Amino acid sequence: MSMELSRELKIMRALVVVAWADDLLDHKELTLLKDYGRQFELSQNEINMVYIWILNPEPIDCLSQLDIQEDDKLFVFSQVWVMAYIDGKLDQKEQLIISKLKKIWDISNEIADELKETTMNMQNQILNFKKEKNSTTEILKALDLVKES
Repeated sequence: MSMELSRELKIMRALVVVAWADDLLDHKELTLLKDYGRQFELSQNEINMVYIWILNPEPIDCLSQLDIQEDDKLFVFSQVWVMAYIDGKLDQKEQLIISKLKKIWDISNEIADELKETTMNMQNQILNFKKEKNSTTEILKALDLVKES
């Protein structure tokens, strides 16, 4: 008897498959998965299920069998860009994964490009915010709370 997965678990399963698609699960991808697990407020049983998926990677082709809503497919696809560029570069294997996922989920080039652009803009804003946030002194100077020396 198999349990019907919740919407959040379907997204998590897809994210785990995508994270493993290049045969590597790096620390930043794992952190991203943990962040989504927290946001989805998964139960301990659901977290355990995600751990099982992480420890038993599946090929990206299995996503064709996952009954996932269209909006959720687009969300997961946008996260492919985040994971692909998490190390600052897009390699051939990652390009192949993106192409495969577009085909599996029948995502048009226009939508794929739009998701890439939106996601990359958001990532750049986050990175810029984090860079600006690194120095408390710089923030205080920007707020005119510290005099230039």
